[in-house]
Amino acid sequence: MAEKDADNKPDAEDEIPDELLKEWEREQDRMRQSLVDIDQLPDWDGPTLDGLRTVAGIDISFFKDSLVRAVAAITVLDFPSMKHRLTLAMDIRLTQPYKCGYLGFREVPWMCRLLDSVRREHPALVPQVVLVDGNGVLHPRRCGSASHFGVYADCPTIGVAKNLVFHTAERMNEKMFRAEHRDSLAHRGDSVPIMDDGGKVLGTAYVNADSCKPVYVSVGHRVGLETAVKVVQACSIHRVPEPIRLADLDGRSIVRELCGEDRMLAPPKGRDVRLEPCAEPEVAAATSDCPPTPVTGAAGGADDTATE
Repeated sequence: MAEKDADNKPDAEDEIPDELLKEWEREQDRMRQSLVDIDQLPDWDGPTLDGLRTVAGIDISFFKDSLVRAVAAITVLDFPSMKHRLTLAMDIRLTQPYKCGYLGFREVPWMCRLLDSVRREHPALVPQVVLVDGNGVLHPRRCGSASHFGVYADCPTIGVAKNLVFHTAERMNEKMFRAEHRDSLAHRGDSVPIMDDGGKVLGTAYVNADSCKPVYVSVGHRVGLETAVKVVQACSIHRVPEPIRLADLDGRSIVRELCGEDRMLAPPKGRDVRLEPCAEPEVAAATSDCPPTPVTGAAGGADDTATE
């Protein structure tokens, strides 16, 4: 049974035919063969981050009491200032079943459409790297959502997970991992490698905030782990890196507005989240030939109230 998280993701997995799971596993194996786990960055330098000008975060926020309807959002920021430049969002239906370890098949098609919209409508703001709320190679088959998206979209990606789900060491879970490394993850800037049973490093637990609760950074695609940690560090003010945090805030704001809720979390001063006309929800179903109309928003800074 999958653990429910703050984004209202399912706490129970769907029943999925064995043949579909086998098909998904074969596809993950194929993607893993195309995955690049070192820096392959045509216009910026990984070791120094020189040339990095635009970063993005992608997040999906669910409607209350729904495990199907959600808002997918991509937020583009200037680097290193973290000035907000663009948020595109879509009111979506997640038609694929939920299964822990296969989330990419449910969410990545919408992530690709969001990035395609940025590429088509805002070419000057195409991000040079995308931070994904999820795992990359820190995954049983080394192909989590961040890697899945990076390979499909052919863009550099980094996985940033709030919870440690895919630690492969025997009898190890997040609580045990943090207890074992309590002294090594005690201060902002501390980090600990996450290894599989054979000693291969799959990711890094990195402390971004004074809470000492780490995020779990892993290679997505075309960004090596050392560079990935540097990018996460440079993009972080609070525990969750700003590109993902602001995508989450914008997505949640749009969900509340679409629900017509009277009590909304007031956006911080200077932050403007706008909802433009979009397709009716039933038209915005996940079909290959009928994507929903993007919702666009503009925003400034934000506090950290909606991330934990």
